[in-house]
Amino acid sequence: MFFQNWKREIRSIPNLLSLSRLFLIPVYLPLYLFGTTPAAQALARNLFALSCITDFLDGWIARRYQMVTNLGKFLDPLADKATQLAVTACLSIRYPELFPVLLMLAFKEFFQAMMGWVYFRQNKVLPGALLAGKASTAVLFVSLGLLVFLPRMADIVVKAVVPANLIFLTGSFLEYAFAYLGNPGKLMNLKKE
Repeated sequence: MFFQNWKREIRSIPNLLSLSRLFLIPVYLPLYLFGTTPAAQALARNLFALSCITDFLDGWIARRYQMVTNLGKFLDPLADKATQLAVTACLSIRYPELFPVLLMLAFKEFFQAMMGWVYFRQNKVLPGALLAGKASTAVLFVSLGLLVFLPRMADIVVKAVVPANLIFLTGSFLEYAFAYLGNPGKLMNLKKE
């Protein structure tokens, strides 16, 4: 079974960092949306920064110290996607021009989740994140960071990040659609534990 050792794997540092990112989301959301004081807004920005730092650290530690686990292969992208969706939703409320980015992101993630589930039930998975997906994630996190950390420049930033994110998200969706639908032979079989 793919998650047979989850009780042992959950205690690894990279997996705890991924879990911490998931737990930061319900703390970040009300602070960003309803925090009216400068201190609340600063805390929301710091929590977003902490989430980005732990995102880097969990992958680096897992690879550097051979702590890559099946659970981590699930938790890390889950934390990424949940954070991206939550922060993009928050920013879309404040900057409605971002709503198409939120819709495209949600559509792409829903498609990937459904196709991933279909193939997971057949004991197959993609061998890892695809290049366009990694690029899309990087562009989205940089865009979100700019809007979170430079709110006074939001009008300029929004005009730049909306088309850039739509292009990268569409490219990522097309690459994943081809991987799942056009070339399923490239999917790998899950390793038995």
